[in-house]
Amino acid sequence: MIVRNEEENLRACLTSIHPHVEEVIVVDTGSTDGTLQIAREFAHKVVIYDCENTNEGGARRGQLMNFSNARNLSFFLASKPWVMWLDGDDIVRGGENLAGIVHGLQTTGAGDNYACSVSLPYEYDKIGDKVVSLQTRERIFSPKRCFEWREPVHEVCCYRPEGGLPLLQRQYSEVVIEHRRRHLKSKNVPPERNLNILEAHYNSGARDARTLHYYGMELSHARRFGHANDILQQHMQVSTWDDERMMSLLRIIDNFEAEENWAAMLAWSLRAQCLMESWPESYECLMRAYYWIGMAYNNPRDWQRCIHFGKLALSMPLPRSPLATNPMIYKKIHEFLNVACARAGDVKGALESAREIGHRNAGVLSDSTNMDLPNYQAAAQ
Repeated sequence: MIVRNEEENLRACLTSIHPHVEEVIVVDTGSTDGTLQIAREFAHKVVIYDCENTNEGGARRGQLMNFSNARNLSFFLASKPWVMWLDGDDIVRGGENLAGIVHGLQTTGAGDNYACSVSLPYEYDKIGDKVVSLQTRERIFSPKRCFEWREPVHEVCCYRPEGGLPLLQRQYSEVVIEHRRRHLKSKNVPPERNLNILEAHYNSGARDARTLHYYGMELSHARRFGHANDILQQHMQVSTWDDERMMSLLRIIDNFEAEENWAAMLAWSLRAQCLMESWPESYECLMRAYYWIGMAYNNPRDWQRCIHFGKLALSMPLPRSPLATNPMIYKKIHEFLNVACARAGDVKGALESAREIGHRNAGVLSDSTNMDLPNYQAAAQ
């Protein structure tokens, strides 16, 4: 693992994995808190890697500019035939199953006759105990000579045919990685660190699909919506994977929503429906577009369209995509349906949506609408 200023999380992370592995490697990229002391309590090897940090206030305080090089160093230091990576704010659930997974793979020749990549579920974010982003990521590799980390940030571990073995890919659910997301300020990370790295990478000529997607996403986070949409459209032209293109398209829709450009939001939502007609997100974004148009013009027909597409979205199962799945999307749909039904005069439908929100999220409501459950209960009575 590579870490920096993770004293709040590192102990819990290492406690969750240490009993289930033979070796722990920690590469520190410039911590200024108690991270190193905690790492040395658990890790077999602790190395400081700050030679690629910016020199703002000295190398130890600067920001790492190439995360792949630090990851590759951590793999280089590993002495065991199977390698697993984590971040310092991850928690491993089901770690006791790791040995069985590896043993089962070894009996098939994985690691000896095949280069093996193992994907595990990744719970990226939570509201309370509710998972709002479920992904699948490659976590375990063997032999390490057949893999290398690439890209300066939002790095990815890639198969190397030069390693001399064919690739075997497997996926298991017995082990789950939970990411304890927290704000970058608590880690003393500049809010546009990733954007600055990707901008430099893009300006150096990088135009691969991964760079374009993450560059567009970081521009969106920085609220540079016009430039973000241009980059995300470039990504959609370069990518050959519809799931990946859909993620960029959905971000473009969100950006137009943030700009309150309802006409553009509606037009791009129609494109989403054409691209991935089986995803609930394709109809959820149409629902939101008509919701905001309804708020702007209060046309009863727009409220009916909002309700229509919201119900279509509810009828769709979650997509089986390894990129990201949002189990909370149905709760979000009901938040908009709640208001749309009330505006359309369907008090019973509004009350049903309000109850569904409380059922799905244990009473924790988002601020995307001004939904007021007691008011709708009183109206229904």
